[in-house]
Formats: sequence, structure tokens, C-alpha cells
Amino acid sequence: MYEKFKLRTPQRFNSIVQAMKQCAANDEAEQLEDLEAACGFKYDPQGLVFDESTAELIDLSKAIYTDTAHCISASGGIAQYHINQFVLAIVNSSSTTLADLDSFAQRVKVAGCKLTSTFFQDRIKVGETEHMKCFASETLTATVVIGFFVDMVLVPAHLLVAAVLCFKHLEEMLFHIRAATIDHAQPALEACRKHHEAFMNLYPQCAKPKLHYLWHSLLSWIALGVQINCLGAEAEHKAPKRIMHFSYKNCYGTAMAYYLRSFLQGLQNPDTFEPTHLTGCIKVCNHRIVTQGHPLTIKSYSLTVVTPLGHLAKGHLLRWGDCIGIARFFIMVGLDCHVRFFAVVLQYMPVAGIAETWEEKGSEVCVCTSDICSNVSFVKEGPYLRPHSRDMHG
Repeated sequence: MYEKFKLRTPQRFNSIVQAMKQCAANDEAEQLEDLEAACGFKYDPQGLVFDESTAELIDLSKAIYTDTAHCISASGGIAQYHINQFVLAIVNSSSTTLADLDSFAQRVKVAGCKLTSTFFQDRIKVGETEHMKCFASETLTATVVIGFFVDMVLVPAHLLVAAVLCFKHLEEMLFHIRAATIDHAQPALEACRKHHEAFMNLYPQCAKPKLHYLWHSLLSWIALGVQINCLGAEAEHKAPKRIMHFSYKNCYGTAMAYYLRSFLQGLQNPDTFEPTHLTGCIKVCNHRIVTQGHPLTIKSYSLTVVTPLGHLAKGHLLRWGDCIGIARFFIMVGLDCHVRFFAVVLQYMPVAGIAETWEEKGSEVCVCTSDICSNVSFVKEGPYLRPHSRDMHG
């Protein structure tokens, strides 16, 4: 499959430029048009890349960087095609319905995003060339939900073995891409190769250009050392879109006004520029306690906090070291002349004899936010929960 893949190199780019110039010199308009369409840029005799005096100064092979977020999770991304076809395979090969998947999804807790109660019923489209239409964040959340379903239902029953393996490659690829550090670039490329080969065997009708674009984006990540991902910027679209649901007159101006107002308020808030700070409804208190002979003053508390790890909130499952616990609230503590932030969590312990299952320990502990290493997705069942394996070991 990959022996036909043509890498972007200065030499290949130069050969394309020379071929275009040759077609133009010979008045081969039809061949030139086909070449332009195939290569993604047009011939311009006044262009820098077609001028011999400047062409050697330009390396266009490194000037095009495909956004990984749109290749995978947005606007007809690979994961949207994959999940749609995989869910159809689950429904068509078992007694599981889309309503069953929606019911299962309500038990899965993913930090920062929650699917609607009829998400799969509304978004899954019947057809071998169809993809689900949703926000990128919803696509990533749906991937976690289906991942839990795979581990808890399909794998124990040995169902859809090839499709499950292909989905595991998608999960691994997403894990490395979301990690975003350069040491994850090569593993992401290898996971991408395995995924694409399995995907093409299972869903050949969904062979879209974004499979090709993603491979290029990962190669750019390796070559340049930086991953380009506009998922964070795309998240800014949600607020204007919500406003447009109720604003019908001059909706664009209204949405921009709301957005700018929120942006300027953030600039005026000193906490905006602090890496860790309490957010939401902050309650002030001056409760003094003594711990190991040191006087501490609890200055304030809240149900949410911003940290370098991201937004943490009440109900999130947090991991520090080999321990996990459900966050109850967050406190700002004064210690001498310094300020520290802690999460008050209800700790969970592994259940003996049951793999990947934890239960309430029944005690609350304080964990410094700087010690928290991940926000863990999980499935809750009564007093027990099953954490997402990637979040526990990533």
C-alpha cells in the first residue's frame, strides 16, 4: 500500500515545477490542468517557485502542514468515518441497538465533554460511505465511549475481531497525537500505518483523501519537531454558535460582541495569567489548621480549578502516581509566604481479584494539584468504577 506513497521532498517538488513549465511551454493546457489538480497548486509564470533565480531558495515541501485535528476528528475526518462504520458493524452483527449504545454512553464519564442522551441515534448514518457529523470534541468523546464498549463487551465475547483490532490502532494513534510531544511522533506514524492498512481492508468505500493528508501531517511533525493541531482554536467556535441559536438579527455582529466581551473580561482578570487558579464560584474563607506543626490558612475554595494539565472540576477522576480519586472540591492554601492549590478527593482502591476495577476507600485525601498527572475517563457502576486504561498508563 505504502510503496505508492510519494513523499514531499525538494527533489520531487522541483520535478513537478519542471513538468508544469514544460507543459506550459508546449501549450499542453489539458495536461497542465490535470497536473495542477493532482499536485494541489497552480502554474504561475510570475510565481517565485517558477523563477529560476528564486526557486532554489524556496522549499515548498516544508511549507504545507496539514492540520491533524481536521484530518482525524472534524469535517469528515478519519475517526468520524471509522466510528460510523464500526458502530454499524456492531449493530448489524449483534442485538445491540443505537439506543443501547446511548444508554451505555451515559455511564461513561469523559472530562470536559458529555454526549447527548441520543447521540448515536442522531449522528450515526446508515450507508457504507457515510460518516457521523459532529464536533471534533464529540468525535473524541465517542471514541472513548466505544473504546470502553469494545473492552467490556466485544473483546470478552470475541466479536468482530478484525474490526476491534483496527479500532485499537485508531485509539493508539489518537493517544500519541494527543500527547503531542516529539517522542510520540514516530509511534503515531507507526500506529497510523497499521490503522490505514486495516481500515482500507475493512472499509474500502471510505478511502478518502484525509487518510493521505494525515500521513503527510505526521511526517511534517517528525521533520519539524512540532505538531500543528487547531483543536483548541476550533473550540472557540462553540460559544458563537450557541449565540446564533437565539440571535437572528445581525447574528454575526452579536456573536462577535459576546465573544469580545468575554475575551476582554479575561484580560482584565489577573488570574487569567496564572498557570493555576480557582475558577467558577469561589468562596472565601480564612480557616486555619495545623499540619505536622506547620500553620496553614485555607484562603478560598471552589468546585473548579485551572491547572497546566487543564480544567479540573468536581466529579472528575484524578490520578496521582498509582492512586486515583473523585474530586470533591479544590482549595487555595497559604503556607508561609507561598500559595498552594489542593484537590480534596474521595480515594478509590483496586478491587482484589477483579482486573481494572476500583472501589471507594471511604476516606478523603488532599492532593497537591502539581502532583496530579492525568484526568481519567471512567465507567461508574454503583460503588465501583473502571478507569480508562490509556489514562492510567499514559
